[in-house]
Amino acid sequence: MSRRVNEACLACGSVDYRTIRAYRSESPPGRRLFRGTVILECARCGLCQASPIPTDDELNPYYAIDYRAGRRYGADAANAATFPHDNLFFFHRGRSVAELLRSHLATDRPITVLDVGAGFGHILHALGVAFPQARRVAHELSNPCIAHLQSVGIEVVTGPLEDAIRQLPALDVVVLSHVLEHLRDPVKTLAMLRSHLAPGGPLFVEVPHMGVAQLSGYPDSPWAPRHDEPHLTFYDERTLAGSLRAAGFDVRFVSSAGPNYQEVSAWRYRLPPLLPTMRRLVPPSLMTRLRRSGSRHATLDHLAPAFDAYGGNRIWLRSVSVAPAG
Repeated sequence: MSRRVNEACLACGSVDYRTIRAYRSESPPGRRLFRGTVILECARCGLCQASPIPTDDELNPYYAIDYRAGRRYGADAANAATFPHDNLFFFHRGRSVAELLRSHLATDRPITVLDVGAGFGHILHALGVAFPQARRVAHELSNPCIAHLQSVGIEVVTGPLEDAIRQLPALDVVVLSHVLEHLRDPVKTLAMLRSHLAPGGPLFVEVPHMGVAQLSGYPDSPWAPRHDEPHLTFYDERTLAGSLRAAGFDVRFVSSAGPNYQEVSAWRYRLPPLLPTMRRLVPPSLMTRLRRSGSRHATLDHLAPAFDAYGGNRIWLRSVSVAPAG
């Protein structure tokens, strides 16, 4: 199956690039999917992007089957019986997202919230606490996530995103948490979502903080991966805001967030990261007990206290934008 080399920047349409480095994959399916891939920086807008980009026919089965296989990305902790405290990291990230959105949306009326790529539903849970009358809808392609979301009572739509949205009323809030960087056409998708948002409705976007400065160095955090798989675009504050504006959004807030990066040496960066390595070595039954040991109070502050911290060289970027009226 043929792939296209990026003919134009995914944000601004420029054809002028420079190569940053080779793409870093983690899993065997990822190494097959991204064989020969490099990361390019657009000379006009600065957006960093993978090239060549896998096709939809390659990406869709990867996300449905391989993405969360092998206890990856929270799949080992998902448990309807203890949700939302089954994964305290996702619990606290969801809570902090809801706090940010509540500061940009003061309403007591019923609203419709769509979480695109909702994962295991922790952000939607937190938004349900913040906005008790909200209709909460998840769009998901991952089979383990769909089963979990349905088991905890969250409405799920699946299939192509534009087709799924047509089933819904006008959206009051849209969430894309760690989704934008996976999209083959991010600006087009953002523009499509804007057309379904009520005027003034907020769009929340969170992505890894991984612009050209981070891609060119060795930023390390136990809460951030060292690989690129399966991201297609890589953002800093400027390029995230630029993509949102290119899609027609009014950007109200954009900042780094979460735990800080530490810059480490190249040799240390190439060593296996300690925390993920330990997670893989610990037997699943023991890891389950350890991860749930603090669930009564849902505390992770002693491990990662920075869910609500902003500014500086942190591992995420968060933004709130609105769909202009008219």
